[in-house]
Amino acid sequence: MDIYAAGLILYQTYNNGELPFNETIQPGDNLPAPLYADYEISEIILKACAANPEDRWQDPIEMRQA
Repeated sequence: MDIYAAGLILYQTYNNGELPFNETIQPGDNLPAPLYADYEISEIILKACAANPEDRWQDPIEMRQA
């Protein structure tokens, strides 16, 4: 499973169907928190979408447990 892709799907779900990419935020940048996520789910999503792959969840089981 691609953790980054799952994170982006969750991001869209909690951000009114929108991804944050525009002229100032590009893929590979750290993202702002999704608009409609509470603190805990936001942290899970942002870790899944971390710009550095080493900072992401290492497998789906870790992410699910969080």
